[in-house]
Amino acid sequence: MEFVVMIVDTPDQARIIESVFKDLDNDRMHFRALAVGQAAVGWQFKGTRPTTVILAYSELKTDQEKKWEREVVNNLGYRNDHPTRQTKWVSLL
Repeated sequence: MEFVVMIVDTPDQARIIESVFKDLDNDRMHFRALAVGQAAVGWQFKGTRPTTVILAYSELKTDQEKKWEREVVNNLGYRNDHPTRQTKWVSLL
């Protein structure tokens, strides 16, 4: 099972992405989108942790956002060397 999670800037972006990808969900793949600061209740799907995490959010500015990143994203083991970390994100939405 491939479980792909994309983290974006806003809840609206997350909803749009989930609505686009929900038709692709099947027995082999599941897509989920989360927004910065959102509770990470979606980090498991049928007992599987994400196999791919795509960081598609802008640079975090507030202390609260940075704390969220340390507590949620960094606990996945990526820290600053995540393969999808971009120094500059161009929004597609």
